[in-house]
Amino acid sequence: MFGKSLSYVLEESGEIFADKVLVINTAATTEPILAEQNVRVIGEVQELVVADFERDYDLTWEGDIRRTIEAEYAGKPVIVADAVEVLDIP
Repeated sequence: MFGKSLSYVLEESGEIFADKVLVINTAATTEPILAEQNVRVIGEVQELVVADFERDYDLTWEGDIRRTIEAEYAGKPVIVADAVEVLDIP
């Protein structure tokens, strides 16, 4: 978890994303997403520039999380979610 937001990785394949995408839920109004849950994410796709995200979204990373996120996702598209909904799909 980062600062005031909940963040997680979605596994997806498609035209925009490879096999996984970082989601930063800036509203932080949902409970943590559990593995294997299907979700609908509404938000904006942005390029991850760690310093900009820390400033613009008041994020703080704990421990080695910043280095890990920066190494894997810096310069790549991430979703800045306004809303995340868990779908009831078996």
